[in-house]
Amino acid sequence: MAIDGYFLSAQIDEFKKLLLNSKLRKINGESSNSLSLEFFSFGKNHYLLFDVSSNSAHMRLISDTKKNENSNFLDVLKKEILNATLTDIKQHKKDRIIFFEFLKSDPFLGLVKKTLIFEVMGRNSNLILVDDKHVIIDAIKKKFNEDKRSILPNIKYELYPTLKETFTFDCLKKVNSPKELFYNYIGFSTEFADFIYNNKLNPEDLKLEPTLYIDKKISFHAYDLNLKGEKISFLDTSSLLKHYYELTTKSDDFLIKLLHKEEKRLSQKLSNLNTELLKNQDFEQYKKIADRIYMSGLDLKKHYSEFDSFKLNDKLSLNENAQKLYNDYKRLKNSLDFLNREIDETKEKLTYFSDLILNYNTFNNDDLEDLKIELKELGLIKERKQKEKPRKKYLTYMLDNATCIVGKTAKQNEE
Repeated sequence: MAIDGYFLSAQIDEFKKLLLNSKLRKINGESSNSLSLEFFSFGKNHYLLFDVSSNSAHMRLISDTKKNENSNFLDVLKKEILNATLTDIKQHKKDRIIFFEFLKSDPFLGLVKKTLIFEVMGRNSNLILVDDKHVIIDAIKKKFNEDKRSILPNIKYELYPTLKETFTFDCLKKVNSPKELFYNYIGFSTEFADFIYNNKLNPEDLKLEPTLYIDKKISFHAYDLNLKGEKISFLDTSSLLKHYYELTTKSDDFLIKLLHKEEKRLSQKLSNLNTELLKNQDFEQYKKIADRIYMSGLDLKKHYSEFDSFKLNDKLSLNENAQKLYNDYKRLKNSLDFLNREIDETKEKLTYFSDLILNYNTFNNDDLEDLKIELKELGLIKERKQKEKPRKKYLTYMLDNATCIVGKTAKQNEE
């Protein structure tokens, strides 16, 4: 199951007890999609891991760091918040957006506030560093989008958009099913919505009991939801997540790599298609220039390198250039329908693969076999044709320049 807002709320309560007012002593790059912050408090080190991988985005406390991979984002974090004090950990409502607030002393500016924002949003998960005015300093995943929010340095940080409302216990009277609870209110996974709706409970009254369930699929929550399967209880959410990711690490790593590769390919294709669509939308200009050429009164047999600041092919006559422009106009105009269809199909495929990646850790062996079949049907897994070794049917002996062939069965001997 994906981590929901109430699970993150429970984590924040745990982290506050250990990390608040601690000094950030070290920042380590665990992988290209994860890093850890090393805090020092009361003579003890605590390591907080952030993972923004699309199929395993989460945060948890770990016992030690493993690697120290470098990145530009890591360098920015070291410059901006290393040796800063963690003053607060906040959650936006019950959404999967967490704010880690730091204070650092500057010789010129005095105490300076910086905030590290962790967004746990599947393939859109991110770590974003902002200043005291919530202007983005840097992010582990930078994004530009014309229609939606962008994550880029020097622009104002905007919250991840949602139409869901904040839940209170009275809201249970307004909903008629767990689905309504899940779709209309912030913080719920489908399993947690089922539990709260069917038992008519207030999430705020629940006792923390990190629990993992092993059945056909492996699931977990910060509270005991009485789900089917083998139940394992943990002292804290970090221990639970450590055990969960150890259990769900697949031997079929090539499958998740294949899914990521296809997702990346489709994202690039979508970007290229959108660029092409934007470029081709200006098709009217080619017809207008061609029309102006014929209305100009110029000698159409002559060769020009440009017309009205528009570059022409000087190897062609003015008439030939005008005809080429008309052809370009028709070609680009006709391409728009094709490009829009391709964009819609690519978006649909991208959503499909993103959902597979998001849910990959919940797949059991049967699910993985079904996934292999789907990917084979899509042509992404090619079955290797194994050459059949020629089977020896007979034993052959050479005796006095004669060949004796001995069969292994009565039928072979008859032959």
